[in-house]
Amino acid sequence: MQLVFGKIIKIIEKDCQDKFDNILMTLIFRLSNARETVDIVTGVNRPPSTARP
Repeated sequence: MQLVFGKIIKIIEKDCQDKFDNILMTLIFRLSNARETVDIVTGVNRPPSTARP
């Protein structure tokens, strides 16, 4: 019984880790996109070479 329970917990942990990674990547992606969106909205259209990271 303990073994089965341990396996279930491992599966749940893996699933949560994957979801967390996805959320993190989505946030980073949205943040980098938001900067571009702000530039477009404010009319500042800098070329990528001069854009600060």
